[in-house]
Amino acid sequence: LVEALLRQSTINDKDSLRKLLREVISMCRSAQKTTSVVIPGFMEQYSREAALRVFGMATHITTAASVDQAFLAVQSGGTDFLVTPYEDTIRGGFPLVLDSLVTSDLRILAEVVLGVHYRLVSYEASLDKVTTVYADVESFYSCERTIRHVLPGAKVVVTQGPPKRRVRGAAFLVGEYEASSGRMNTLISDVQDQKDHTCRFVVLGKEGSAIHSGRKGLRYKSTLAFTADNRPGGLSKILSEF
Repeated sequence: LVEALLRQSTINDKDSLRKLLREVISMCRSAQKTTSVVIPGFMEQYSREAALRVFGMATHITTAASVDQAFLAVQSGGTDFLVTPYEDTIRGGFPLVLDSLVTSDLRILAEVVLGVHYRLVSYEASLDKVTTVYADVESFYSCERTIRHVLPGAKVVVTQGPPKRRVRGAAFLVGEYEASSGRMNTLISDVQDQKDHTCRFVVLGKEGSAIHSGRKGLRYKSTLAFTADNRPGGLSKILSEF
């Protein structure tokens, strides 16, 4: 529906209009029933951004401790949808998600592709005041070489979640959404070891549930998840069926 309205609009700023339309749709949904979404604990910041892009701000988002718990939350009916990282340009597919797809009855309903760009933020005003960098596992994995280069003497602490309190000499690796919603100074923008790092997120739901777009002539994409015997030629044999 959003894309159909954008094509009909004469407004030049399509990005701002897209965000506005998504929020209007989100508020209409919430007037009927608040959409609930669960995200896994890894790549939490970008999973949240992906969920907001699909469902808008009027959405109840919770974080599960593991991928298994995230799948179970939707399968049990306690949550409407799951938004999770599926694959990225650095590591390929995420094994825990792929394994859960094979054993689960949940279906892929939509996808969001995001560029992964972190920011180094701090209450300090300059890099020379930074003595410690706090980062979650995913952000540190994506930015380790850059951080070691620009702050060779800084201590790195791997932690979970966004910064909770002010710490003297501390800087934090956060996603762009988290950085823009906070009040700290951005010391370095676009922190990334691989500048074209992108990640594909998928929206999962029960069979029969759907995210209606309202677009005519919509082309759908099919994703197959399967297992193969660990033996030479196993994958080639499966692909030969296509």
